[in-house]
Amino acid sequence: MRTSTRSRNNERHLMKIPIGRFPFKFTALAIFALFSAASVLAQARIPISGTKSSGSNSTLTRHDAATASAIRSTTPERRDQLAMQVEKNIEDGQLALEAARKQSNQLDEESRTVLKTAVRDAFTAQRRLHKSLKAAERASANEWERARAELASDYEDYIQAVAQAESIAAGDVDVHPTGQR
Repeated sequence: MRTSTRSRNNERHLMKIPIGRFPFKFTALAIFALFSAASVLAQARIPISGTKSSGSNSTLTRHDAATASAIRSTTPERRDQLAMQVEKNIEDGQLALEAARKQSNQLDEESRTVLKTAVRDAFTAQRRLHKSLKAAERASANEWERARAELASDYEDYIQAVAQAESIAAGDVDVHPTGQR
């Protein structure tokens, strides 16, 4: 079989890559590039497999039960560590909400309206969560039980609101009345 001059030139060009001389460097560079790309895709909430992202697969909802349980069992002495974890989860939630907003241009008008409401509800839940987190950080030993219970409840509300917005943005929730679309 005869190949064209252009494809033979391309093959020669590919053969000039000095993989044989530096196999470790090439392998390390390739692995680094793959992990970097995967990290960027994960931070942007873009599924690597090419499937739709659903709210149940978000970073937050995978850990919501564990964090809510940790909130309910944390002692006053460990509240600083708890506060850092909750703050990180709030940041993750903000990223998820921003990604949901960016996906809204792919939705029909009714879905966009429902998504806007869901995002607004999530930001309202976020403000409540921030308030209860600050109250828990300032709570005395006597107030700790009540502050901790309120924080856990507000955390769960926030996680559910973010998951709802993500599901709507991904098209996983039917926002249309039955039979209409």
